[in-house]
Amino acid sequence: MKKMWMFSFLMIVVLLFAAGCGKNEPVDTPGNEPKEEEPSEETPSEDPETEEPGEENPEEEKPVVLSLEGFGNTMSNIINDGMAVYEAPYLYHMDRMITGNIVRTNLETKESEVLVEGQFSFMNYGDGTLFFAGYYYPENVSDNAYGIFRMDENGDNFQQIHQGYITDLLLYDEYLYFFNSENEGGLFRMKYDGTEETMLVKDVYEGYALVNDMIYLNNYLDGASESYVYKLPLTGGTPEKVDEQDTFGTDLFPTKGSILYEPRVNGSRILTRFNTENGQFSQLDKAISGVTEAEDFIYYYWSGRRQDKADQGIYKSKPDGTEEELILQVQNAFSLNYVNGKLYYHTNDEKRRISVLDPVTLEQGFLPLMEEIAP
Repeated sequence: MKKMWMFSFLMIVVLLFAAGCGKNEPVDTPGNEPKEEEPSEETPSEDPETEEPGEENPEEEKPVVLSLEGFGNTMSNIINDGMAVYEAPYLYHMDRMITGNIVRTNLETKESEVLVEGQFSFMNYGDGTLFFAGYYYPENVSDNAYGIFRMDENGDNFQQIHQGYITDLLLYDEYLYFFNSENEGGLFRMKYDGTEETMLVKDVYEGYALVNDMIYLNNYLDGASESYVYKLPLTGGTPEKVDEQDTFGTDLFPTKGSILYEPRVNGSRILTRFNTENGQFSQLDKAISGVTEAEDFIYYYWSGRRQDKADQGIYKSKPDGTEEELILQVQNAFSLNYVNGKLYYHTNDEKRRISVLDPVTLEQGFLPLMEEIAP
């Protein structure tokens, strides 16, 4: 009996000893959880300069930086409403004359899609981005809908970068040049992101051309009763008179290093060519209009002289006026644009469509209207 008691006692001692050894392992019991060490002053997570931004402090979106060089469209196209611009394989164009919705047409598949609805013109393209001016139809229409806009070439990231009634918007290198008729009006220069806006000439609303890194302006300056052709640097400055003959506020057309305009000479208006490279003047024997430049030629409309109108239509010639040829007899043709080997122009079409002419094959057609494009 005593042995059994002693055996039981020894077993209890052994069990107690084993339990005591087990206390070397930590035990997670309520109220006895292991404490987390507090970070020291040298902990990187507390350094505001190295701490990663969390959801409450997201990184600010950086503005898209574009690489822009040269013209976003030809100056002559812009003076003629800037109806189209090309970047393979797409033609970006308006769907109606003067102003329209902006459409992208794949010239390989002939498929078209509407990128943005509104009344736009003066299209320019650079580094995957479209720039244009006009009137946008937002949900709540307001005066703020008039201005300069930009968007990606696929129609994404549409945004207004400047407000105003804008005409003759031209992209050249990293700057936009344009007339804004709001307030006192004037010719302006602004960086493509909407910064660095500068008024180059005040109180002018039409008639400029950028040729050979100079601005040529045909206008009434400083309240004068007569208009003249002036030139000034791209960054602005005092306009310098180019011709002493009064131009009477006529159109100004740039063509391959020259400008065309109509001064009054001895009481008559005579179309004159001014060579911006050598400063020489020459006169044309006819009053042409809608002039646009191509690779080796210029295209224009002439109303003709013949009573039967057989000489009225679209012509092409060398920039100096030689090798002139009537390529299409037509009663009306204005605002000619030359883009990727085709001519785009207006003919007072009843649907306000933009006409298309291949000057080589003489094949004719129209750009598609928005309602003609399948959704």
